[in-house]
Amino acid sequence: MSGFSSQLQNAPIALIAIGDDDVIVDANLQAIEAGLTVGESMKKYQPDLGAPFREAVEHQRDTESWLFRFDDSEKRYRITSITNDTILYCWLQDLSEQVALAEKVKQLKDPGSKRLRRINHQATTALGYAELLEVIMDDHEMLTAEKLSAVKQYQSEVANSLKMIQQIAQQEKEGKAVASSSILVAESHEALSELITELLRAEGYRVACFSDGQSALKYYSVNREAISKAIIDENLKGEGNLPLVMALRDMAPDLEIVTLTADASASSRDRILKPVDFQLLLKAVED
Repeated sequence: MSGFSSQLQNAPIALIAIGDDDVIVDANLQAIEAGLTVGESMKKYQPDLGAPFREAVEHQRDTESWLFRFDDSEKRYRITSITNDTILYCWLQDLSEQVALAEKVKQLKDPGSKRLRRINHQATTALGYAELLEVIMDDHEMLTAEKLSAVKQYQSEVANSLKMIQQIAQQEKEGKAVASSSILVAESHEALSELITELLRAEGYRVACFSDGQSALKYYSVNREAISKAIIDENLKGEGNLPLVMALRDMAPDLEIVTLTADASASSRDRILKPVDFQLLLKAVED
């Protein structure tokens, strides 16, 4: 029976307690699921470690990661530890997926890959949340319920970003064909407009980009046969102060329009909430 509280026992990150003799005296559910066993010496998981595990952890470098060997697998962890009386408590942050996916990204043959921007975006997102996790774990005290909730959220975000990297890398490997249709982009915020344009061009789309509604409407009226979809800021106006989205729909009822909106209640497949989730935007365009 674990001596950990229910909160620590069900924490979303592995926790073990180690006695003076380097034997695991307690482990939560995440640690047990990973393969760590109460009553086992840490020598089993760190056979090549010369010094006692407790001593090595207490003198580890801030950036150090640890390779744990199990019966049929290996996992790499970053360890955050605190000592209470004679017990060393170790939080084990699993880095295995990050390491494996980093290798997959390195293996992409074409450095000019059209999907490289998406990979970089997701990698940056994953890194950001991983850094937040490290800040929480470096407090050197038992995690509160609030911090455990944040850990669970950040781990989920890291996992989602890594999963997206995996999918992008797989698509690149399979040589998935990229659409080459033309898209009209009308967005008043210059930086956002440039980001959307770069992202779409990196995906192989032709893009006509405007920061004001009247210019976008005039361009479409002349080039409507070449435009297959439009991404429109809902606040932009066309002729006569009519919303650009309405003006385009009046002009071309069959045109597929993705609207960028600040109204959280209006978010849907064809209405993307700001700040823009670029993966949702790409999916809406691809659909």
